[in-house]
Amino acid sequence: MQKRSLSILAAACILAGLSLLSCGLDDVPYIAQLPEPWHTSFSRANIDLHIASGSEYFARFTIFYKIYLSAEPGDAPFSAINPMLNTDFNAMRSWTDGTTTGTDVGGAFRARRFLRLGLEGADIGAVLGHGAIGETLEIDFSQEAGRTPRLHLNGSAHYLRRATRGEPPLGDFAPVPAISGSLPFRNHLDLLNPDNRTDSINADVAPTIPAYSSFSYVLMYIVAEGTGFGLPPVHVFSRPTFLGVFRLPQW
Repeated sequence: MQKRSLSILAAACILAGLSLLSCGLDDVPYIAQLPEPWHTSFSRANIDLHIASGSEYFARFTIFYKIYLSAEPGDAPFSAINPMLNTDFNAMRSWTDGTTTGTDVGGAFRARRFLRLGLEGADIGAVLGHGAIGETLEIDFSQEAGRTPRLHLNGSAHYLRRATRGEPPLGDFAPVPAISGSLPFRNHLDLLNPDNRTDSINADVAPTIPAYSSFSYVLMYIVAEGTGFGLPPVHVFSRPTFLGVFRLPQW
């Protein structure tokens, strides 16, 4: 009798354990990928910020970027603009097209040294928070003299700001040019100077610098970012959506 009781107890424990293990399998945090931009060029992109599923986990939209120097002045294949731009774009394609089945989207961007876009004088997490769902986002790199690249959303415009820190192993850095405290996405001699391409200065610029580089471009992706339920909370990213490659306007 004692042996039978122990067997029943063991079976109950196994069943309970299996039940606990299976509880979360159908509740994996997930946010759907954003649709592709309905317009993109070297100077502008427009994208509808719709989330097909997973809005209960959503916190904000996040834009990742990386700058590349180039000797190419106009529309050209990515490989002609900068070979590392072409390499990064091809590496991220498996994430954007769904070929890669992993979930560590943040790690993929970190491994390729992409950084989070900021805004001048505004919290981009608030600007691209819940109020942005269902709206149309425009990224504007118009090549007009004296015009600073900006983000348009909900009838407001915000100047884009370069990052000053990255996730480990990349830490804080001090990018140039810095004009009266602002860090605009504008082509400038300080940006083009190879001596400034270090982890402590222009860490957001790719280290491959073609000879006679006189121009600069930025590669951008957008994701929906959020937090799953549970303890500890699980960080959630949608698959990235390619926003475009934009040419930085001249200073």
